[in-house]
Amino acid sequence: MKDMEKAVVAVGGGAVLNENTRHFLRENSLVVWLWANRETTLQRLHHDMRRPLLRGDKARIVEELLRTRIPLYANCSHLVVPTEGKSPEAIAERIRKEIDHGG
Repeated sequence: MKDMEKAVVAVGGGAVLNENTRHFLRENSLVVWLWANRETTLQRLHHDMRRPLLRGDKARIVEELLRTRIPLYANCSHLVVPTEGKSPEAIAERIRKEIDHGG
């Protein structure tokens, strides 16, 4: 990543669990956190059967993941973009505007 001039890299949600990864991301990139509340997250994951971590009581699991990860996301993010009720295009435009204006 250090040698990349312009790129979008999507890391998995668990990437923030590693302190070294958080530090590296924060120091070597612009980290944009696409934030969604619990209800939106559950709605988006309702039919997702590909994530082994979410097998079982999704509501309880998501609640626990958010409780433990939100402080970590907050620690390494430069920009937080709420996503509730917004189209991908609107979210991308918001990010572009924030970057153009220096966050």
